[in-house]
This record gives sequence, structure tokens and C-alpha cells, in this order.
Amino acid sequence: MSVRIGYKNASVRTPVTPDRDEVLASADLASYAYLLGLYLGDGHISAHHRGVFQLVISMDSRYPGIAEEARHAIEAVLPGNRANVARRPHYNVTLITCSSKALPVLFPQHGPGRKHNRRICFAPWQRPITFVHAEELVRGLIHSDGSRFIAKQRSKARIYRYPRYCFKNKSSDIMSIFCEHLNLLDVNWTLTRSDQAQVARADSVALLDTVVGPKS
Repeated sequence: MSVRIGYKNASVRTPVTPDRDEVLASADLASYAYLLGLYLGDGHISAHHRGVFQLVISMDSRYPGIAEEARHAIEAVLPGNRANVARRPHYNVTLITCSSKALPVLFPQHGPGRKHNRRICFAPWQRPITFVHAEELVRGLIHSDGSRFIAKQRSKARIYRYPRYCFKNKSSDIMSIFCEHLNLLDVNWTLTRSDQAQVARADSVALLDTVVGPKS
């Protein structure tokens, strides 16, 4: 029996949750791992009406290339959905958004409150994807909450300069995920603070350069 809700022929229906396996079957899994990294760093998911959710990824507007890559990743994961890019130059922010009922299915880390205030862990079905596509996950994490910079070190009268990678996140769980996947890539890392990891060894920096590429 239908339940009337205020106007003729209207009824209350329970939103249908998409089947995860069906959604993943049409998704590019490398793009999913990259998008998962972006979400863990700079993304959030909010509920809207009729069982629809919205993913918002906030990016620094100085890197339009990463914003476009995020858009392409969303459309490769959800080929039936269109991602939107909205630039906010006054705030130096670019927002990449997408709406879908499948978002909580694809991102079970979604929940109320800030990520560092709740438990973040991969579901058993996510781990095989991120282990196979560890490069893409790490790339997404660095594109969101990471940086490559030139460190300076003085030795007597000379100053030596060498590149480093740095990743910062207030969530200890996300930090653990990042470092675990660096291990899969044989990248040497150091936890310089509880919320910060650095990659300083020349061979590891060179390896990450091939994975991450220049920020643009």
C-alpha cells in the first residue's frame, strides 16, 4: 500500500541502493583508486533528497590540471554521471562535484563529521583494488594533501638543495593508509610528526616523481 504525502498520486518510497558490484563493473578501477585518494584528502560527501548524494572535492585553483584529472576520474568511475568544475578565484579554490546514489556504496568511509574525528579504514573489497593500483591511490593522496618541495641544508659554507615529498593529514588512519601504500611501492618514508610523513631519499623521490608527476 502506498502512503500519500501531501499531493495527488505521490507516495513514499525507500530509495534504492545501487549494487556495488554492478557499479564497479562499469568503473575504471585505476581511476577509482586515484579518486579515493582525492576523497580521503580533500573530499566530502553529503546527502541530498531522494537518496542522492553529492561528492565535492576542493582543490587549489593554482592546479587546473589536477582539477581536470579529478573530473575525468569521476566520469571514468561513474560513466553515467557528469562531473562539474566550479572555480572560485576569489577564494583560490576549485570545486569538482558529482551527484549519484552510488557514492556511499563506492566510498564507505563516508560519515558524519570530519575524517580525523572518526575511524577511517578500507573495506575488504577495497584493499585488492588499492593494492593493485597503489600508484594511483598515492598519487591522489599527494595531489590532495601532499607537496613536493626543495629542502635546504647548510654544510659549512655550502648550501645543499634536494627535493622532498611531504604528506600531511590530521587523521592517523589516513596517514597509515598512505604509508602502507608507500611500502607497497618500495618508497622509503619517515614520519616526522604524527600528522606528517616525508620522503627524502633520492631514489624514493625519483620513484615518486614517476608516479606523481608535476603538479599543474
